[in-house]
Amino acid sequence: MPLIHEILYSPHGAQKPFHKSTKFINAIIGGLGMGKTHALVMRHLKNAAINKGLPAGLMCPDLKMFKRDVMPTFMEICDQNNIPFKTNLQDYTIRLPTFGSTTYVFHDQDKGKSIRGPNLAFGSVNEVTLCSQEGFDAFLGRMRLGAAKLIQVCAVGTPESFDWFHERYVSKPKDDVSVFHGSTYENKHLNPNYVKNLENSYDELMIKQFLHGQAVNLNGKAAAWAFDRSRHVVALDSIEMFKNTLPIWVALDFNVNPMSATLFYRLPDGMGPKLYAFKSIKLRDSNTFELANVLKQEIGDNPCVVYPDPAGAHRSTSSQISDIQILRDNGFNDVRYKKSIRSVRDCLNAMNAMMGRNEILFHPDCVDAIKDLERCVLKDSGEIDKSKPELTHWLDGIKNMVDYEFPIVRVDSRSVRISSYA
Repeated sequence: MPLIHEILYSPHGAQKPFHKSTKFINAIIGGLGMGKTHALVMRHLKNAAINKGLPAGLMCPDLKMFKRDVMPTFMEICDQNNIPFKTNLQDYTIRLPTFGSTTYVFHDQDKGKSIRGPNLAFGSVNEVTLCSQEGFDAFLGRMRLGAAKLIQVCAVGTPESFDWFHERYVSKPKDDVSVFHGSTYENKHLNPNYVKNLENSYDELMIKQFLHGQAVNLNGKAAAWAFDRSRHVVALDSIEMFKNTLPIWVALDFNVNPMSATLFYRLPDGMGPKLYAFKSIKLRDSNTFELANVLKQEIGDNPCVVYPDPAGAHRSTSSQISDIQILRDNGFNDVRYKKSIRSVRDCLNAMNAMMGRNEILFHPDCVDAIKDLERCVLKDSGEIDKSKPELTHWLDGIKNMVDYEFPIVRVDSRSVRISSYA
């Protein structure tokens, strides 16, 4: 729907899809200075035009942030575009006469207990990752005005590790939610010294978090240090017509709870990445027989290679025969594994090298595999930290598969990548 008042705006990077999205929850998670608040106000004005004459809401972590950040941005944009703008700090409202709109300002200082009042057509949340889940839910509950032409909550924020927002909306994609990731480097209007000062002040993890806008694990060095959700998680529609004939590789880790696997298409050269993960499997309180049945259903008639945990050759999680023998008895004839993993570091180097070249990509539905790649960390010894029983199973399977087919070999003390796959 066109605006009833022409507003000057040249969105960049994540701002562009954010400004167009019509999903119920529409968010930007990005680096410092990338223009998140500017984008939020622009989108708020667009929604005010779409829902002309209807009330809206605006939530901030606290009222100081509204006065310091959001209100000046509103004033600047409205002044530049000759849009009348009135703020009442007595009852905390913003009035936009051009759109016949009143915006009620809420804070999250009491975790949403004070978020009461009118039914609203749309809302905006600044620094959503600093707000509580309870406050955000209370705010969502106000979006119920029947006359609204577009009921929507727009939110912006900087990633705060793996917080509630990441867990609910980023790691588990939903049909009515769009989350766009932005980087400080997208904003060409920033003073170069600002970016340089941040780079000089921050360590590697902080640069990923506060400049690249990535959620990072601050408890240690990431095991999948080359993984970047914004680059490596993508829905590849281009393979749909070929998927029934592509070879499927299964990265498998035997475990009673959970049994876990990640399924990859092995793409031919020139078609995109070498490996595209289309499904991750998680079976609780299960066994290898059940996993084999699930795999047969998923794989169908596609040619298949299984890369199991090497320990599965020596024992079973559920019977007198080995886990790998159970796979073979169920028709999985091409089973590849090294008798032992000599170096976990080499496995991780091989996996990260491929990710660094974008040779491995993941469908958004591979929730458990993606969670492993984001959250698994290394101990000081260089071994993978396995203190959290829900993590590492998918990472183990993927690194072992890559190490078998695309290993790192040592030549004259230098690491050289070779491929054993024809």
